[in-house]
Amino acid sequence: MFNTGDGWKNHEESFEETLRREMLAARQELWLVKMDLKEHQDAHYKLLKRNTELIEEVIELKKKQCQCDD
Repeated sequence: MFNTGDGWKNHEESFEETLRREMLAARQELWLVKMDLKEHQDAHYKLLKRNTELIEEVIELKKKQCQCDD
């Protein structure tokens, strides 16, 4: 609380306090977006790794199939 000359004013209603609250909310939202991005990237790389494994498996199966045709 501070004195504005016309009496006491609650600091909770000040511009600075409003700005501080908005910045805290933005910081929390940014953190959530970063965590979401991290999870998406992890899932993406797991998918790429699995895709590579499946491609290698298909190549091996094709090789075996070609050997049987001979």
